Amino acid sequence: MNTRLFIGEVKKRKALWDHTNTNYHNRRMLTDGWRDIAKMFNTEGKTPRPPRAPFYFDPFQ
Repeated sequence: MNTRLFIGEVKKRKALWDHTNTNYHNRRMLTDGWRDIAKMFNTEGKTPRPPRAPFYFDPFQ
């Protein structure tokens, strides 16, 4: 992956990194932005999911 190209593409989409941007908290804009970048780098659908929280058994319940 070309790191400079990747950084350039992220910089083009201020909603992904600029917390003063009005769309910074807009999940749709964020998802669309990352999806566009993933398509450019042929990584769409290859993003790992966050790990699930471990299941803890509480014997006192």
